[in-house]
Amino acid sequence: MSKSAMVERDLLVFSIWAVLGFGGLALLLEGFSRDSYAVSVAGIAAIVAGFAAHFVVNAIFDTGFKQGEAALGIGVFGIVVAVFIASWA
Repeated sequence: MSKSAMVERDLLVFSIWAVLGFGGLALLLEGFSRDSYAVSVAGIAAIVAGFAAHFVVNAIFDTGFKQGEAALGIGVFGIVVAVFIASWA
């Protein structure tokens, strides 16, 4: 893949996560603070849409996840699992 195509892919992925990721997180936290199931579900839906859009970008540019993206995803998943387990205690 050419350098300009890689830069375009990186900017597109960053833009997707800036809008859908942070927007979804904001909705999720707002739903938790207001005890609103609908707002929380909208936040989760936005985050899932971010994952789906990231997969689409990877398919369009015929590439996979970078090592940093995979490490970040695994790390965040581990933190979420640890928080979930700690919430039961």
